[in-house]
Amino acid sequence: LRLEAVDGCLGVGGSRLTVDVMLRDAEQPVVGGQFFLEYDRAKLTFVGAEPGGEPFVAEIFEAVDQGSGRIVYGVGVLEGVGTQADSVLVRLRFDVMPGVCAEAGLVRFGAGALPTRLTNASGASIEPALNDLGAVSRDSAAPVVGAPSAVVVRADAGTCGAVLVVAPPAASDGCNGSVVATATRSDGMPLGAPYPVGTTTLTWTVSDGCGNSTTVPQGVEVLPLNTVVATVEMQGLVGAGPHVRCVEFQLTRVGGGAPVVVSAEAAFGVGGMAVIEFAVPCGEYACIAARDPRHTLMRRDEDDFGVEGSEYRARFTRGGATRVEEAGFDALPQGNLDGDAWVDVIDFCLFIERYGMTVGVGPGCGVAMTAAHPDLSGDGVVNEVDFWPLWKSYLAGAERDCAGRVPSRLLLGFGPVWTNRALSPKGGPVKRLEVGDLEAFGLGAFKKADLTGDLVIDFRDLLAFAGGARP
Repeated sequence: LRLEAVDGCLGVGGSRLTVDVMLRDAEQPVVGGQFFLEYDRAKLTFVGAEPGGEPFVAEIFEAVDQGSGRIVYGVGVLEGVGTQADSVLVRLRFDVMPGVCAEAGLVRFGAGALPTRLTNASGASIEPALNDLGAVSRDSAAPVVGAPSAVVVRADAGTCGAVLVVAPPAASDGCNGSVVATATRSDGMPLGAPYPVGTTTLTWTVSDGCGNSTTVPQGVEVLPLNTVVATVEMQGLVGAGPHVRCVEFQLTRVGGGAPVVVSAEAAFGVGGMAVIEFAVPCGEYACIAARDPRHTLMRRDEDDFGVEGSEYRARFTRGGATRVEEAGFDALPQGNLDGDAWVDVIDFCLFIERYGMTVGVGPGCGVAMTAAHPDLSGDGVVNEVDFWPLWKSYLAGAERDCAGRVPSRLLLGFGPVWTNRALSPKGGPVKRLEVGDLEAFGLGAFKKADLTGDLVIDFRDLLAFAGGARP
């Protein structure tokens, strides 16, 4: 026998509780029974009892003591051999007092002069297993739902949409405790579908076990941007840092078109390493290149660039290579002080021109430069330490950018403007400058780079500096 509530959750305005005495899993036909029941009179008021229905339609006995909360009831069949099918034996009705909330045991089988029992067609008694009434709620209050924060994300790398799992808003229910949250999207798409660029409104419906619900909106905005995370190694930086540098990234889309150029400031730490995160217009990209226009040559990341999770990832590192010329060497080689495609004798002249000066660390993005910044070590002073990265990269060339181009003009906004072709007819690195020609190019300040005194500035002057000669 089992006591079961017809409606275990009384919603708004509900106060009538109906409890059935149920016959379950009988092993032989039953023709009737007698029941000793108790109810919590502090929370329930007895209203009435009646037979449960065919074949149990005959009320044999009813006695109710509302002072003690006891019920004795007998029921039977009018004819036939009864049934062993699951059936309602007795239906009890109660009024529920205010304040009842998810409580079990409001109605239960109790002790009597005789035990609760069933009777078979032969008149023999059957002592059944007894199960008291489970939890009953009287809940007319809707769940309390916190206002959800708007979700703002960038699009997934390679697309202009984002696949998101949006957590439901925080909610509580004073009576049932547990709640269920469901959501619909303003664009009519399933929750698991990618969210497009722009704002999609989620409408959350939070319901408790009694059908009370609260509805709240939540905005999900997808920005038309993809995230790029680049690990950048810059050779020659020494000390713990941080060394602030401005790194220029250039990306091209699948199918070509104008490159996207983004400058991002980063603080390089021990070993000249930094992880730089920046945003680009959303879409599919096929290539990425990077450089510090004031200090390094350009490098492309052709082996690591791609989508990882929801981000683009790039790695401008040595990748196990030891020399600038080796395949896989994507770290940014320092020594290119004029922003062109080569580390050459002009960069050496710019280094000598400011040798011994305090130029400050950095610079970061957006800092206007009126002179070269030959501080390659990151200590703010141009000295011997800054010579060695230039020496190591001497005559190394930049890789072509993602559009297949190399810088052909000095890009720093100071001093004279000239093309590599004017100084080097083949467009390659400038390996030699005649001191007598410097004035014609407006480069008279470079004369002090002639450390050998032979009126020519070339690799022998680098050797002289390495050997201890100073301007």
